[in-house]
Amino acid sequence: MQNKSGRWVGFPIIAVVLVFCVFIIVIWRIGLFDFSGPDASAKIFPASLALVGGLFGSLISIIGLILKFSLDQRNTDIKAQAESRLELEAAIQAVGLLSTSEGNPVPMIQRAGVLYTLTNLKFYDLALSLTSDLIAKDEIDASSAATTLDYAMKSGVQDVQESAVMVFHDNINKFLTSDGSSVVPDSLYLWQENLSIHSRYWGVFALAKMITIRCFSEWEISHLDVAVSAISLAWINEEDQSLKQDFATILKNILIVFPSLHQLFHPKQTIDIDNIRSQVDSAKPYTDGVKDLIKEIKVWATEALNSGS
Repeated sequence: MQNKSGRWVGFPIIAVVLVFCVFIIVIWRIGLFDFSGPDASAKIFPASLALVGGLFGSLISIIGLILKFSLDQRNTDIKAQAESRLELEAAIQAVGLLSTSEGNPVPMIQRAGVLYTLTNLKFYDLALSLTSDLIAKDEIDASSAATTLDYAMKSGVQDVQESAVMVFHDNINKFLTSDGSSVVPDSLYLWQENLSIHSRYWGVFALAKMITIRCFSEWEISHLDVAVSAISLAWINEEDQSLKQDFATILKNILIVFPSLHQLFHPKQTIDIDNIRSQVDSAKPYTDGVKDLIKEIKVWATEALNSGS
């Protein structure tokens, strides 16, 4: 990068010098440097020298600015490279903290700290890979894993968002905690606006899957409301018609178990179940992928209704 920067600066300097030389030759060829003695010639000659001197001074200033820009650019590049090396070293040291020098496991809080460090350093791929591995082995708590996934979803990088959502989807049972509660990344619960279409699709699938894994009677109703309100918000704000239709079909089959006049008090808005139920009543799956999920939801809802819930 520095060699390219040096070449980029060298070319303008050479060009400036060539222009200056050409200008001197042109002035000399038209006779502005000729001094024949008359008063008019005597005035032209110093004026020509003043012009050349002014031009020379301007060229020196231009060259100085170009050299300054080159040095500033080089210093910026060196600083960026140094910061990258420091971040990489910090990431390596952080990963090393996942186990003791004897190879023994460390406390969960220390693992959570490692993941937090990696996401703050923007090593999202590594953080997500470790999160997936740790949550699958029950070596990190659901709350810490959800926080890591949330940071990744808020990164604004589409691939990172989608990877985070898939980690949540593929390990969804690990986010069901004791006493009927659950943990959902804030980006999904608050339904972050800049989620990619793939992230939105699998995010809703993950939330619906989370609902069906646990029997209705085993759910703490406030935590069930979290998942349902997130899906409702996704449906309300979705602009892609194929996704909106699939989300509507999912909601249609989930809301069967909710009583009339039930409301969901979400931080963004109060969600009227009856109003949504009337709007999604005739919804049908748009994509084939949602059909199997609908079958699972129907089984879950039927069991809930038959149990008298």
